[in-house]
Amino acid sequence: MKWPLSYQTRELKSSGLLLLGLVLLVCIVALLLRGLCGCQHAQLVSGSAERFQLKVKNPWYAAISNGSKKVEARLSRGVFTKDRRPEPGACIEILRTGAVPKESINATVIKNIDYPSFKELLNAEGLDNVLPGIASLDEGLKVYQTFYTVDDEKAWGVVAIRLRIEEADTPSEADVVPP
Repeated sequence: MKWPLSYQTRELKSSGLLLLGLVLLVCIVALLLRGLCGCQHAQLVSGSAERFQLKVKNPWYAAISNGSKKVEARLSRGVFTKDRRPEPGACIEILRTGAVPKESINATVIKNIDYPSFKELLNAEGLDNVLPGIASLDEGLKVYQTFYTVDDEKAWGVVAIRLRIEEADTPSEADVVPP
């Protein structure tokens, strides 16, 4: 039996509305779940949502994960330039360099602050917040001189990225690589 055209049109409209409602429900649930961890995805220059990753060596990774290092400092170049860096509220996955199995923690960017030099950054942000366990400003500057040259610092400036730790990502047995 062939149904009248008006009945077929009505059925198509109702199934389309049902599908649209289901898609909206999935989107709302996804947004709510993402909001529970406090992280948002960083919007990069391309406009596409990407998860921002930051590689950190020990002992600084351990200091970030235990909450004693509240500020990460980097040159203001590449992904840390003003137009590309993660905005406040963005989620950063902090990866421990050389960790097997992979070890990471999630942090939310609280604020980005530009400084002309690491010396000014360390004085303003506080040595204990940036480099916990380092006793003096001179020692702190030596830490950054192992990563960056003074010429790079002068050319690019530096950025303090204030962080709030969200959660630890503990490795599962499947992530463990046998010796």
